[in-house]
Amino acid sequence: GLTGYMVNAVVKSPLGVYGLLALPFVTLGMEKCIYDTTQAAQGINPNFRPADRGGFPSGGAALPSFSLLPVRKIIQFPAASSIRRRTTNEG
Repeated sequence: GLTGYMVNAVVKSPLGVYGLLALPFVTLGMEKCIYDTTQAAQGINPNFRPADRGGFPSGGAALPSFSLLPVRKIIQFPAASSIRRRTTNEG
């Protein structure tokens, strides 16, 4: 499948068999790039670490962001309790 294709491509590259040692780091970097980009597109800062989290496995905020997009600004709407509702006297 795809894994065999990737391994053959790396072995036949100028890096040779030693390129296989870089493969885990490259794939982890690709995964972090995709994760950080989707977080940023949703308006979540990938560098922010909530107080109730940290350590393994959720220590990605300690690493630099690999996001391809800036963090999207989310417009905060007023709370539902502060919205005035129109009532009608239809019976």
